[in-house]
Amino acid sequence: VLVKAIGQAKAQLRGQPKVEPNKVTVPLQLAGGQISTDELANRSKHIAGELGVSPNSIRIQADPDRADRADLIIVPQDMLKQPSDWPGPSRLGGSITDPIVIGVYEDGAEAVLWFPAGPGRNATHFLTAGMNGSGKSAGQSVAITEALTRRDVIVWAIDPSKGMQTFAPFLPYLDWVEMTTAGGEAMIDALSQVITARANEMGRHGYKNWTPEVYAELGMPYMVVWIEEAAKFFRNGTEMEGLVMEARSAGISVIISLQRPSATSMPTDVREQLGGVICFGVKGSTTADMALPDDVRDAGARPEAWENRRPGYAYLVAPGVDEERYPTPLRTYRIDDDQISGALAIAPRPTADPVTAAAAGDAYANRTHYTPDSPLTSTDSHTQQIVTSSEEQTVDDEQLLNRQVERDIFATAHVAGIDTDGLIDADPDKEIPPAAQVWTFAQPQTGEVREMTPQEAEAELLAILEEFRQQGMDTVGPRHFQPFWGEGNRLPRSRAWVSGKLNDLADAGIHLKETDDIGVYRLLDPVPAAV
Repeated sequence: VLVKAIGQAKAQLRGQPKVEPNKVTVPLQLAGGQISTDELANRSKHIAGELGVSPNSIRIQADPDRADRADLIIVPQDMLKQPSDWPGPSRLGGSITDPIVIGVYEDGAEAVLWFPAGPGRNATHFLTAGMNGSGKSAGQSVAITEALTRRDVIVWAIDPSKGMQTFAPFLPYLDWVEMTTAGGEAMIDALSQVITARANEMGRHGYKNWTPEVYAELGMPYMVVWIEEAAKFFRNGTEMEGLVMEARSAGISVIISLQRPSATSMPTDVREQLGGVICFGVKGSTTADMALPDDVRDAGARPEAWENRRPGYAYLVAPGVDEERYPTPLRTYRIDDDQISGALAIAPRPTADPVTAAAAGDAYANRTHYTPDSPLTSTDSHTQQIVTSSEEQTVDDEQLLNRQVERDIFATAHVAGIDTDGLIDADPDKEIPPAAQVWTFAQPQTGEVREMTPQEAEAELLAILEEFRQQGMDTVGPRHFQPFWGEGNRLPRSRAWVSGKLNDLADAGIHLKETDDIGVYRLLDPVPAAV
């Protein structure tokens, strides 16, 4: 099979294949200088064709210690064809530092991830990518449900597109939820203040990162910010670079969910801060390359093979996850609204601490509150905003524009070192107080101005050279005369005139002498003429 697929015997068995139920691991010795693990991975489709299995059944696992060794892993049967129902909360009432179980791998092992930092891993943000119908939102709902069953975490959520379709069973249990673009902008704006306030509060108590002790001592829960259809905000110019760069140290993880993580859909600076990836089926290999690291792709991860024909199929790349699992397909649990509501109804319901609430400001204080008995009908205020009239859309657009202008003002002021306290809240109709100090500017000269003769100009040039000598200067050039030339100055002449006169003086060899540097002259002491 290897000879046919690779073209010649560039790889040999390094030992006996390990045969397990529905899995064969073949240890390979690669011919030095003949083929690399990357090239072998590129031939995985040919190997699959020789074996008569799916391309996703073949993976190449590189040896981290030796470049000339690899394992060829073959999983002939797709054990994920039948979805697994969500078995319920894995750790009801536990901590957010405990694993979040989202589904099962093809070998039946649980697929888990983490949001906060822990032993051997950093806190992380997540990119959730997948095309329409790939099960992206449903799979993300499993992770959020698991998180909300823990005692020390709150979730803020935004979805300006599908809104109620995504959030309906979560509404009573989300600490803050927005389903309009303007509302999402308000939350994102508030987060910049929240990050600073939380980081300062933890720092005052000696905490470098969020831990369960922060919640126990300060009552400050971990935060997960779930942003669905994030590309809509990026297209509107919403800046999230600062959010993803600074949030982790403040005990905040951000989930950015979109269909295609291209440079036109998401800034690269944001993408580089997303340490975790849940990649569902995507449209084409280019999108897959954008979503997954190169080494995971080289090892055989092929989400483009699923597209939206295998809802829930995904690859998980994240801190704390065994790297050997990165190219292994998983399938998220199948979960419905009744399961979500039933689990969350019996789960703890922590609230935001005073520091977080105060920093979030009026937008948070005036947010819509939901209860399990809230009617989820078209009369709901947020639903009315989702199906907007033209007047409501105009109001939303104006609010969005105002927020973008405010961000630009603050960004410009920050670069210029201007104090912005009270800048946006200033009353535009308030009378401007009288000036405390009146400045007097120079007035233009009146009357006839006598023009300097050529002889007077030359004399002024020599006077300036004498001043340079008294200052101890050894060399001069036209640049030293810049403060003196021009209309209204001591030398009402052009730069070209000054350069020409300096050159003439250097030719005469009395006041100046040429140097090896063009336009630079040695300043001489003129010898008085003999009487």
